[in-house]
Amino acid sequence: MADCEYKEATWGNPISASLYNQKNGDCYLDRKGFGYVLKDGYPIETELNSLKNTEKKSFSSGMRGSTIRAILPLKDGKKQIDDFNSKSMMDFTTWLGHHSREGWEIFKISRNFSTGNTTWCIFRRKI
Repeated sequence: MADCEYKEATWGNPISASLYNQKNGDCYLDRKGFGYVLKDGYPIETELNSLKNTEKKSFSSGMRGSTIRAILPLKDGKKQIDDFNSKSMMDFTTWLGHHSREGWEIFKISRNFSTGNTTWCIFRRKI
């Protein structure tokens, strides 16, 4: 039997980033994003944890005191969110297809539904 090399990768459901529109022309990041982008033809994880060009502002939270938010104009926020979501929301079959390039084949696959629908894969190819 030919010698093989192996690689391991885990896929999780992408999460679209979203904004909270304050209805005054400003917004802030309401939900962080998670997905995949291609690097050298293979998917790698990417996250959107903050927005660029924000300004810290303090807002009254009633009895709880004040909250500090990273605010930016709605137009700028929408552009950043739309850019991230359009480039990183890769479904499982697309992710799998990119990992199966250059002679890599699926050797083992296992799905865990109790942890947010993650899928663990081992790939192999002959060397």
